[in-house]
Amino acid sequence: MIDATRTNDNSKVVIRRIPTNTDELPILLLLSSPALQADPRNCAVPILDVIILPDNDELALIVIPMLRDFSDLSFRRVVEVVEMFEQLVHFLAFLHEQNIAHMDFCWFNIMMDGSRMVPKGWHFGDQLSHDGISSGDFEWLDRWSVRPVQYYVIDFELSQRMKSKDHPPLFVGSWGQDRSVPEMSFTSPSDPFKVDVYQLGNVIKKLMTNYIGGLDILKPLVDAMINPDPIKRLTAEECSTQFSIFRKNCSRRVMKRRIWRNELSMPPLTSLERFFVKYLKHNPIN
Repeated sequence: MIDATRTNDNSKVVIRRIPTNTDELPILLLLSSPALQADPRNCAVPILDVIILPDNDELALIVIPMLRDFSDLSFRRVVEVVEMFEQLVHFLAFLHEQNIAHMDFCWFNIMMDGSRMVPKGWHFGDQLSHDGISSGDFEWLDRWSVRPVQYYVIDFELSQRMKSKDHPPLFVGSWGQDRSVPEMSFTSPSDPFKVDVYQLGNVIKKLMTNYIGGLDILKPLVDAMINPDPIKRLTAEECSTQFSIFRKNCSRRVMKRRIWRNELSMPPLTSLERFFVKYLKHNPIN
């Protein structure tokens, strides 16, 4: 992959090589079609252009927006996580409506449009630097101040479009970043649509572990998504419906509640630092 600048609007883009003998390119083109792009639930990374390589039928180049990892800049309020969850759970239902199983709906395949959060931009090779050279002076705005932030799902390399999501072909083996899915086996087949649900649930569960301060309100739905029994696990459509019910019952006071990062690799802010974040617009990475 390489980054580039599109000349007609000076937007930052990424050029990625993609095989032509898998379902990835047809699925991405379908999800980038005007009809499906018109659906507000569609969070698939859009294809801006396809470059056909001369004398090479096995590979093509796709041009996509330059996005950033969804998790490297800290969440500051409950609503920021809820809004991300909302976009992703409705997108998963939308994806399954198209009979598409992503098959890697995991942490590193979730990105965000950081253009409003980082007005000065970031370097493709170092997302915590504006120019790829200097460090320690990275400036960014929290999600609450520029909401809503748009999230995207990338990497459809393993994705499959089925004839029907109700009677999908089952897959044997282990796939994707998250290998903790209970039913994955090299002897017993798994329903890829139920695996998608588990993988998204596990993303939100990890966020609940990495932050303190109020994300426990998501636990009932997340528990239903990561039920170890795939038969009892919710479908994506059921997740979407239950989330909509949950969202309607969320008070503004609960949504505005502060949350704080608490990871082994990134210890939580001190009380004084939290005061600076709340009242003085101090915004460290953690």
